Amino acid sequence: MNRSVILIIKFSFITLFISSVNCKRLLALNYPDSLVSVKYFDKSVNFLKDNILDSAEIYKNKSLEIFHQNNDLNSWTNVYRKFGQIYRDDLNDLTKSIENYGHPIIYKFRDPIKDDEWSNIAWSTFFAGYTCNQKGDLKKSLEFYQKTKTIFVDILNNENDTITHYVYVPMGNIYTRFGDYEKAKYYLKKAEEESLNAGKNNWAAQARQDYAVIYQSMSSHEEAINLLNEALAWEGISKIEIYFIKSLLSESYIELRHLGEALKTNKEAHKSLIFSIKNNLYTNAERYLPSIYENYASIYQLNGELSLAKENLLKALELSENYYRTTNRRELGKINNRIATVLLEDKEIDSAIIYVQKALNAVLPSLPFDKIHELPDPEFIYAENTILEALTIKANIYEQLANQNQDHNYLNNAVQCYELTFIVDRKLMETYEYVSSNIEIIKEARGRYGRMIMNLIKLYELTGDQNNLTRAHELGEQSKSLLIRESIQNIDAVAISGIPNNIIEKLSVYKNEIVTLEQLRFEMATNNADKHESNVSSLNDRLFSLYERKKALLNQIEKEYPTYYKLKYKTNVATLKKTNATLKFNQSLIEYFIHDTTAFIFLISPKYENIKIKKISWNPELSFIAQSIKEDIYRSENQAYIRKASTLYKQLIEPISEFIQDADHLIIVPDGVLWNVPFDALLTEVIPEQENYNFKSLPYLIRDKKISYAFSATLLQDMKKPIEEIDEKKIFSFSPSFHEIGDENESYAYQERNMLGPLKYNIPEAKAISKIIGGLNISDKKATIEEFLSAWKNGRILHIATHAKANLKEPNLSYIAFSNTIDTLETPYKLYVNQLYNQTTPLEMVVLSACETGTGPVWKGEGMISIARAFAFSGTRSIITTLWNINDEATKDIMVNFYSNLKKGDSKDEALQLAKLDYINSDNTRIAKAHPKYWAAFTAIGNMGQVEFGLSFYENIYIISAGGIMGLLIGWFLWAYFQKKLQHRS
Repeated sequence: MNRSVILIIKFSFITLFISSVNCKRLLALNYPDSLVSVKYFDKSVNFLKDNILDSAEIYKNKSLEIFHQNNDLNSWTNVYRKFGQIYRDDLNDLTKSIENYGHPIIYKFRDPIKDDEWSNIAWSTFFAGYTCNQKGDLKKSLEFYQKTKTIFVDILNNENDTITHYVYVPMGNIYTRFGDYEKAKYYLKKAEEESLNAGKNNWAAQARQDYAVIYQSMSSHEEAINLLNEALAWEGISKIEIYFIKSLLSESYIELRHLGEALKTNKEAHKSLIFSIKNNLYTNAERYLPSIYENYASIYQLNGELSLAKENLLKALELSENYYRTTNRRELGKINNRIATVLLEDKEIDSAIIYVQKALNAVLPSLPFDKIHELPDPEFIYAENTILEALTIKANIYEQLANQNQDHNYLNNAVQCYELTFIVDRKLMETYEYVSSNIEIIKEARGRYGRMIMNLIKLYELTGDQNNLTRAHELGEQSKSLLIRESIQNIDAVAISGIPNNIIEKLSVYKNEIVTLEQLRFEMATNNADKHESNVSSLNDRLFSLYERKKALLNQIEKEYPTYYKLKYKTNVATLKKTNATLKFNQSLIEYFIHDTTAFIFLISPKYENIKIKKISWNPELSFIAQSIKEDIYRSENQAYIRKASTLYKQLIEPISEFIQDADHLIIVPDGVLWNVPFDALLTEVIPEQENYNFKSLPYLIRDKKISYAFSATLLQDMKKPIEEIDEKKIFSFSPSFHEIGDENESYAYQERNMLGPLKYNIPEAKAISKIIGGLNISDKKATIEEFLSAWKNGRILHIATHAKANLKEPNLSYIAFSNTIDTLETPYKLYVNQLYNQTTPLEMVVLSACETGTGPVWKGEGMISIARAFAFSGTRSIITTLWNINDEATKDIMVNFYSNLKKGDSKDEALQLAKLDYINSDNTRIAKAHPKYWAAFTAIGNMGQVEFGLSFYENIYIISAGGIMGLLIGWFLWAYFQKKLQHRS
C-alpha cells in the first residue's frame, strides 16, 4: 500500500483491555434492583452474541432504564460499550458498533460528576473513534477522538503517555491524511515525547513513524529517512515496529530513486512482517502485507518493469479485499489508483479507466464502478485525497484519449474532472486552521490549474470558441491570491452577516493572543534557543490550544450564521465583461500564468471585445533571470542587469506589444517568480555590453508606460470599491527615529534596539509630505506601534517612513520598525506581519517608504509573501511598496515628488512614474544615482485612481492669511470712502 501520503492507523494490535473487561463486574450493585438490571444485561448480551437482535434490544433497554432511574451513569455507559464491542468484534457490524460506543457522549442522561464517570464516557468515545477509523469514516473518527481528547486533557487534566498514544497518534494520522500537517506534527510529537519519557520506546517508534510520514507527504524524504533511522537505534524496538520503519524507509528511498537501497530495505521489512505474522506477535499483522507489494511495485515501475509492477499491485489489491471483505474502503481506492497509474504509463488506457472508476467507487459508493465515464455528483464530494487523486488520474486518461483520437469531447471530460478536484481542494481548506496547510493545498493544485488551462486553450484552437479562452483566464484568476481574497471576503462577511459583537470580540482576543505568543516564541527561538527550549515547548502547547479554540469558534460561527459562511467561501472571480468595464481606454491588464515549460500571457483591454492570449516558452534559465534581476540591480551587477532586463522585456512584453501600443497604463498581474521583476526597469532595446553605462539615458520601460500591479483581476475589482465613510477619516505620516540607547548592563533589549541604524531623511520626508497633503505627522519618539495601530483605525491614508525587514524563512515574522526608545521587550518596537493580518479596517492608501516591504518568499498561487501583502488582507485599496533596500535620500526626493503629483490630480501610477522620471532626469541626480537601484524598487499595487485631498495646514494658513489681508484692505477702503464722504458733506 502506498504510504507516501498516509500510514494506516496501527491500533489493531491493541488488546483493548478496557473493552474486553467483563462489563458485568463493572455494573453497580448498591441499590435494590441492581440484581434485576444485571440479569437483564446478561440476557441482552447473550441474545446479541446469538444475533437475536430484537430480544437483545428489549433486554438492553430494560437494564438501561433501571440504571437511569438509579442515576448510575457508569453502568448505563458500560451497557453501550459492551454492545459496541460485540457488534464490532463478534458481528462485524461497524455501523451499530459506532452507534453504541458513541451513544454515551451524545445522549448521556446527565453530565458526569465524578472523574471515573468522565473517564468511562471518554473511553467509550475513544472506541467510537477507533471503530469509525476501522470503517474508513475518517471525518467522524476525528470528531470522536477530539471529544475524547477534550475529556481527558481539558476536563480531567490527564495528558499522559496512554492518552497521547491511543488518542493523539490516530488524530495525528488522520490530520496527515487530510493534509493538515501542522496539526498532525503537534499531536505526533507530543505522543513521541510522552512515550519516551515513560520508557515506552515501541510507542515512541510508532509516533515517530507517523511523524516521518508527514515529511514524506511534503516530499522531504531526506528528513524522513533521518527521523526513521534515529528510531531504529532506540532500544527494545519490536519486530513489527522494525517492519513499519523499514517499510517507510523503502518508500523514501523509492522517491529519491535509490532503488537498490529501496529493494534491500523492503525485503528486510517483508521478513520482519512475515516473522510477526507467523509468531502471532501482532494482531491482524497481515493487513500490512499489501504495503510490501506496493513498494515492490513502485521499484519495478521505476525500473520500467511495468508487468511486474502490475502483478504486485494486483496482489496487494487481492490481499486488501480479502482482509477488509468489502470494496468500499479508502485503502482499496488508493491501490486502484496506483494500478490505474501503471496501466496509463503502459498505454493500457481502457483498463486504466476501469480501475480509476473502482477507486472512486471505493470512497463514493453511490458512484457506479461499472459506468466508467460517469463522474461524481459535486453534492457528494467531500474532503478526501483519494477522490483528488482519482479525478486527477482520470483527467490524465482523458487527455491521452484526446491526443489519440483528436476528439475534443475528451478534453471537455478532462476539464470536468479538474473542476471537481477544485471542489475537493476547497473542502479540504475549509477544515484547516494553519495557513501552511492551506498553502500545501494551493501549491499542489497549481499543476492541475495549469493542465486545465492548457486543455481549454487546446479546445479554443480546435473549436475557435472564445468561451474557452475566457474560462482559461478565469481559472488563472481562481488560482491566484486565494487567501487574500478569502480574507477580504471574511471582513465583508462579518460586517453584514449579523454576528454579535461579543463573538467577534472573542475571536479577536484569540487572534491577538496567538500573535503575541508567536512573536514571543520567535524572540526566544532567535535568542539563546537552547536556554528557552522548555519555554518554547510550553508556548507551542498554549498556541495549539488557542488555534483549537479559534477553529471551534469559527466552526460555530459558520454553522450558526450561514450568510457568513456563504460570503466567506464564495469562489466567484472577475469575468471578462466586469474586468473590461473597470478599465479605461488607455489601460491594459496583462496577466501571467506559468505552467511547466509554458507561460501564458492574457491581455484584457477595452479596445478588444475578447481576451488576447500569447503562449511563450518558459525554462529554468528564464525563471532564474526573473528571480535574480532585482538582486543584480541592488548590487549594481550592471552587465547582468542590462542583459536580463532586455531579455525579460523580449519575453514578457514584446509578444503583446501590438496590443498595447495605445495603452500607456499597464496593470500587471505577475505569477510566481515574476513578482521579483521591476517591470519599470526593463529595457525596451538591447544595449551593447560596455564598461560604463549612462543610467540617465537607458531605454527603461517606465519612459513609455505607467505601470502598476495587482494580485489578480478579481482583487483589483475589490480594491476599486469605495470605502464607506472614508472621507471622515484622517491622513497620517509616521517617521520614527532610531537613537543609540546606552545601558550599563547591555541587556538584550538594549542590544536589540541598537541594531537599526539612524535614518537621516525619513523625518524631513514625512514633514514635507504633510506640508503638501495635510494630515498629522507623528515623528521621533511618538511614532510607536500603539500610535500607528490607533491611526490605522482612524485613518484613510498612512505614510510610513522607517526601517523594515523581510524574513524569507518566516515571512509572518517580517516587520516594520517604530520608535526604539522604550527599553523593554514587553513594549515592542517591531510590528510583525502576523499582527498586521489581524487588522480589519480598510485603508484608502498605504505608502511603505521602507526597505524590503514588497519582497519575501514566493508561494505558488499566492505570490510574494510580503509586508505589503499583509495590508491587502485588511482590504487596503492601494499600496506603494519596495522590492529591496532603498536609499534614504533618494527615497525622500521620490516620495515628495510622488505626493506633489498626487496633489495635482495625477493617478497614483502616473504620479509614481513622473516622480521616478523627475528623479532620473534631474540635474541634481548624478549618472551613477540614476541607476535603477535608487528608484525601481518602488511598486504600486491595487487601485490607481486619483486621491482627493483636503487643504493642507499651510494652504489653510495661506487662505486664512489671504482672507485676513483682503478683509483689512476692504476695511481700509470702506473707511477711506466714508471719510471722504464726510469731508465732502462738511
